Amino acid sequence: MRTDALDRISEELKKSAPTIPLEVSERFDRTLEELTEGKRTFGRRKRWRPVAASVATAFVLVFFLLPNVSADVSYAMQELPVIGDIIRITSVYKKQTEDAYHFEDIQAPELEGSGQMQEPVESINKDVDALVSRVMTEYENGIADMPDAHTGLMIDYEILTNNEHWFTMKLMIYHAAGSSVVEYHFYHIDKDTGQLVTLSDLFAPDFDYVSVFSEEVKEQMHQRMAENENQYYWIYGEEEYGWGLDRIDPDQSFYFDADGNLVLVFGKYEVAPGYMGTPEFTISREIFNEKMVLP
Repeated sequence: MRTDALDRISEELKKSAPTIPLEVSERFDRTLEELTEGKRTFGRRKRWRPVAASVATAFVLVFFLLPNVSADVSYAMQELPVIGDIIRITSVYKKQTEDAYHFEDIQAPELEGSGQMQEPVESINKDVDALVSRVMTEYENGIADMPDAHTGLMIDYEILTNNEHWFTMKLMIYHAAGSSVVEYHFYHIDKDTGQLVTLSDLFAPDFDYVSVFSEEVKEQMHQRMAENENQYYWIYGEEEYGWGLDRIDPDQSFYFDADGNLVLVFGKYEVAPGYMGTPEFTISREIFNEKMVLP
């Protein structure tokens, strides 16, 4: 690893300090110190094991933790060798404007991948570009129609997972114009196959995950409402006008949490009043683990 690149990453980490877990920052600083010391004495056999451990630690930090910290850290990492073999953020389209009636804060990423990652990454970039263009056009048309109305647009993203087997990115769109509209878009890549993945790709054909997950979500809805009077969900057959959740979409939005559980995400107003935001329901891995074909 080039020391100038490591120094640059260290500087970007300091700038991003408020969003970085303390233990990650401290571990990275210790690793840099050990790597520097190890470089000076690398030829001595007694230094080999500490240096090897430091390199392993640096590998984990650089390839699996730091890309998720910030775009600036990701940019700094591009100077490191072999980083091109891993999905990375190459640029972020940024736009910030504000006046007495309107505000706009946009951060839209562009990804890059090599080898079998290239095709799915290009598909994600095209979809993100189309979404951002559509939303920005709608926002600008709204301003033209009602220049004195208070409106706002925010677009942001988060890398939820980026390890050796799996990649998940979440794109968040908030459009405020009287009431607010929230859109979440999730993108998943199985790195072992180089394929974009939706919920329907995860399970064996003989597993009726739609029915199983639908009943689990409705059970959680009932439990939440019983425990908190401020929680309210629409369940089909229990609403006067016949709306509400009956069955989840076969390709319902989802992501995996840190424990490997499946988290199903619903849009605003999809299964609950607007004040409930975008509800999420965790499906324990024990429910579906034996029927998974990915990841």
